[in-house]
Amino acid sequence: TAAAAAACQGSCSATHCTCNGVRYDLSAIRGAHTSYLEAFAGHWYYLQLADGGLPAKGLHNSPWREFWMASGNVAGQAVRRHMREPLNTLSLGKIDTVEWAVEESSAGRQTLRLSFSGGSTSFKTSPRQTVVWITCDPAATGPVTHMTVSEDPRVTYNFRFSHASACPGGKTAPQKKKKKSHSNPEPTLNRYKRV
Repeated sequence: TAAAAAACQGSCSATHCTCNGVRYDLSAIRGAHTSYLEAFAGHWYYLQLADGGLPAKGLHNSPWREFWMASGNVAGQAVRRHMREPLNTLSLGKIDTVEWAVEESSAGRQTLRLSFSGGSTSFKTSPRQTVVWITCDPAATGPVTHMTVSEDPRVTYNFRFSHASACPGGKTAPQKKKKKSHSNPEPTLNRYKRV
């Protein structure tokens, strides 16, 4: 169970923020094949923190998929695309509404919590919103290959993954020291002088 979150003060973007005197940079977070992350949980979900979030008119840089935002939606950091109706794509939040917080889990692993609001409305009442949970993992320095998505409570979408950028100071995996190669040396001949 996570402890109470400490809100971050000052001006923050979707990729940069200073929390408790520590500067975080999430701009290195990318998906396995593209700049955005994707996951399937009943529908397709897409997330992008860097480069101003996902574009309003759709993605064309995917070799196998593209989607278009429904009329009236704005660029955001996350969207949901209907599994069978690609044109039914919903904004899950505006990228300029981001709020940061830092949590410490019971296991001592720090988690950044980024909240976004102002997504498309649900049932003409509640705007959708997104919470991105990024857990510190010093070894996870490459593309994000595993992300989970859940909706809880209703119209709040939770994206969860791990990355080194969420570690204090944006720590990366320590470089492994190269082991010295111990090749089998040729046998040494002991020579003795004849007396």
